[in-house]
Amino acid sequence: MGRGETGCDASDDDGLGSAWQPEHNATVASFYLDRFEATVGRFRNFVDQYDGTPPANGEAAHPLISGSGWNSAWDGNLPVDQAALINNIKCDETYQTWTDSVGTNESYPVNCVSWYEAFAFCIWDGGRLPTGAEWEYAAAGGSDNRLFPWGQALPGCGQANCSEEGNSPLIAVGSYAGGQGRWGHDDLAGSMLEWTLDYYDVNRYSPGPGNPCDNCANL
Repeated sequence: MGRGETGCDASDDDGLGSAWQPEHNATVASFYLDRFEATVGRFRNFVDQYDGTPPANGEAAHPLISGSGWNSAWDGNLPVDQAALINNIKCDETYQTWTDSVGTNESYPVNCVSWYEAFAFCIWDGGRLPTGAEWEYAAAGGSDNRLFPWGQALPGCGQANCSEEGNSPLIAVGSYAGGQGRWGHDDLAGSMLEWTLDYYDVNRYSPGPGNPCDNCANL
């Protein structure tokens, strides 16, 4: 179990704006988080066996968060078969990383995956989506409360795949050893945006320190 602060202090010169403020206390039970983002190659194994069968109701729940497992009401949000899933992840010829056959993108992070598809993938892979607090705990180095996964220094060319102009070409996961987090995770900054169990709410931090998170999720 660990305790730390998530969100950003108003004094942090990080350019993130008010959406991540104010900082608030968060406590998370022990958990595992994959070192790398899910790659095209890893997701291909999921696609190869996908037949449209949804997960069981309640599957992949956080052990300490009631109602956090798969909800059968979501079944209709999953593709009906393998062909439909492939069609979904072929979202844009310019930006998609998926290819119909094995190629040079296998170690790239997979994109164009919906939250429901990501949830189902995690179940197939033997895990679950992390909560927002868990993800931030890993990214901030827990009690280190880092501004970036590697520390307090602003990102440079050897730490993250990012661009001041907003978009940068995707590359293989784990390409920036200098950007690893406290526990060796790669690409917690830059690269792809990640799904978490929580839904996004710009006001999620508004309660501040008076409403600490104890193994919580915004469901």
